[in-house]
Amino acid sequence: MPPLPINTLPITVITEIGNHALPALNQYIQKNLATHQFIILADTQTAAFCWPVLSQTIADLKSAPLLIFPDGEAHKTLETCQSLWHQLLQKSVSRQTIALLLGGGVVGDLGGFVAATYKRGLNYVQIPTSLLAMVDASVGGKLGIDFEGVKNAVGLFGQPQGIYIDPVFLKTL
Repeated sequence: MPPLPINTLPITVITEIGNHALPALNQYIQKNLATHQFIILADTQTAAFCWPVLSQTIADLKSAPLLIFPDGEAHKTLETCQSLWHQLLQKSVSRQTIALLLGGGVVGDLGGFVAATYKRGLNYVQIPTSLLAMVDASVGGKLGIDFEGVKNAVGLFGQPQGIYIDPVFLKTL
């Protein structure tokens, strides 16, 4: 059997599923709060409906910068990436920052791509808020954007530090 390509080597990813996922995320944040900053990436829909749930559950995130981009596959573009990279630079985000990706598949793909490519890679955490993101898009480290009309034409694999799947977000749909 030939050796596995380097991007398929197993990586330990914290995965929490169920009603205990947000308390587990809170523990993760508490563990890393002294040494890392946090930033939240969300689209307009998850910022409106899911961010209030997350910020009320985890009080330490209320002061974290929230970067919002337009929702939908039509905005999974290089232009949106450039806007987010610009905002990250404006906020002096360092490599010690952990990006929390709050949203569905587009947020996971685009936000993860932005995190993986900004300053050669920020650690990131997936917080999927749609059923498809919970069972597919947040799993496997698939990151990418659409380019010249081709879905996921530019991308990479980059594993998150954690995936926190809480069904409370399904109530926001």
